Formats: sequence, C-alpha cells, structure tokens
Amino acid sequence: MQSNEVEERNHRADLAVVRRLRAGSIKPDDHLVYVRGNGILGSSAWKIVHESNAAAFILFELMRRYGEMYDAQELINEAANSAYAELQKGISVLTDPCIK
Repeated sequence: MQSNEVEERNHRADLAVVRRLRAGSIKPDDHLVYVRGNGILGSSAWKIVHESNAAAFILFELMRRYGEMYDAQELINEAANSAYAELQKGISVLTDPCIK
C-alpha cells in the first residue's frame, strides 16, 4: 500500500472517530492517528556545492536562482514545523486524560 493510501485511510478513520466523539458515542478502542511526520526538505546538495568549491564553476545567475529556491525551501520547512506543532497542540486536548 502506498504512503498516500495509508494516510487517506487514517484520515477517514480519524473523521469517523471525531464524528462519534461529537455525537457522544465514542467506543473504548477508538483512537486518532494524529502523529504524522512532516518531511523536511534537505539542503545537502546546496551545502556540498559550497563546501566543495563547486560554486566557482556555476554561473552567477544560476547560483542566484538556486539561492532563491533554497531560501524558499527554508521558509517552507519553518512553516511545516510550525503547522505540525500547532496541530499537535490542537489535538492534544482530545487525548489528555485530565480533560473531561
């Protein structure tokens, strides 16, 4: 089974649990699969270009465009980490045994 198929199956199962939770008919074995990883885009190729001095052989305009892409990648990584942390905070109220 592909990763996206597993994620969709988990998502649909989560929605069913949330519907039962809202209706007050939660089952003892109900659970939410909410700990999902977020893939951080790596910058290892960019680091290798700089550490190996290969940058000296790449056209300036191309280096500038790559720099812009990696800057955008960093912003995406930060946004993904932030969204993941907010998701965990938002769902923690559903799993905290102290909250009734």
